[in-house]
Amino acid sequence: MKKTTALFLVAGLATIASAQDPTLDQSRAELANMKADAANRTSLLAAGADAGHDEKGFYMADGDNFRLNVGGQVQFRYNMNFRDDDSGPDVNDEFTQGFQTRRTKLEFWGNVINPNLHYKVVGAFNRGDSDTDVSDGTGTVGSFSSGGGDFVLEDAWVAYDFNENMTMTWGQFKAPWMREELVSSKYQLAADRSTMNETFNQDRSQGIQLEWHNDNFRILGAFTDGFGTANSDFDSSAEADYALTGRIEYNTIGSWARFKDFTSWRSAENVGMLFGGAVHWQNGGETGGTVDADLFGLTADISVEGKGWNLFGSVVWTDTDVDGGYNGDDWGFNVQGGVFVTNKDELFARWDMLFPGDDRSGDDDFTTLTFGWNHYFVEESHAAKFTLDLLWYLDATTDTEIVSPSTGINLLTSPDDDQWGIRAQFQLLF
Repeated sequence: MKKTTALFLVAGLATIASAQDPTLDQSRAELANMKADAANRTSLLAAGADAGHDEKGFYMADGDNFRLNVGGQVQFRYNMNFRDDDSGPDVNDEFTQGFQTRRTKLEFWGNVINPNLHYKVVGAFNRGDSDTDVSDGTGTVGSFSSGGGDFVLEDAWVAYDFNENMTMTWGQFKAPWMREELVSSKYQLAADRSTMNETFNQDRSQGIQLEWHNDNFRILGAFTDGFGTANSDFDSSAEADYALTGRIEYNTIGSWARFKDFTSWRSAENVGMLFGGAVHWQNGGETGGTVDADLFGLTADISVEGKGWNLFGSVVWTDTDVDGGYNGDDWGFNVQGGVFVTNKDELFARWDMLFPGDDRSGDDDFTTLTFGWNHYFVEESHAAKFTLDLLWYLDATTDTEIVSPSTGINLLTSPDDDQWGIRAQFQLLF
């Protein structure tokens, strides 16, 4: 009898305790929700949904019709810059050094509804801390705030494949102009692009592009707002009224993937060549505040890739007609090459020059020499790479009007010749 009474007493106390502690019921409810969510996820996976990591990176997918890929890029540098300072009361050698997060990007791409409708969105954390000028190769056309660490939209486009040969793209992207700019910053030979490219490149703009290609030929045509007009509104003074760009390419081996970078691995079985050329025209003056100017340009390039070695050369010419300003032409060229000395180590060199028009106030030629070494931590992969290069700017920046000093290429303003730069960069792709 005493044992029975004790048992009833314990049971009663437990019931009272549970009634007075609502967290027990809450915990049971949360556990039930977790079980239901796990069961739901299991049913989604069973129905064809998937997630993980493959050759494209991290992804989430529901069959072939819906897919989201997520990736990113980090380029971290240590820079040293040496300039002669022969102006002013003091004559000193200027030495500037420091770390720099050159690029930190997040990328999202994939397809929706069906594999033919695909998209890409890329944003970058800005390295700057002041206003940055926007240039189209003819001079400054505007500026935007580049506060350090600001997240800035780069690419934002949608594309539709009509068939295996024809694609239409609309949104914000790089117009099909200079090949060095079209090759991603992930896949450059040196730590960064050439001085010539930074002077004449198209950067990003908003518009529509049509592409036709087969195994060997590719033809692209774009109607855009003009060079260097990323993230601008349609009434922005930085925009051209009309801009048309056309590019044609021919590769000798029937593979476009081979030429997504400037490097050629030792495993390459044949010599591949890519020939390219482009034309661009833009006109301004009607959009509010736009400079009344015409810009016409031509560029041509060739890439040769062998078994562990590569060569690339390009030339560009632009003719500018600015109402009340400069009327004339400028041009430049770039030659570079690399060779693997081991399966993971590549030596490279580059020579590029700028030739301003004779009617410019600063019409001196400008020459840049680059020498360097790449170490790939994984064979035949850009995912983890260390680059060390030496830059020699032979001429004064103040004597060449079209040169735009930039910390991105370790070129600072100097009234004297022989500026030197050293870049040590680690790149990680994920």
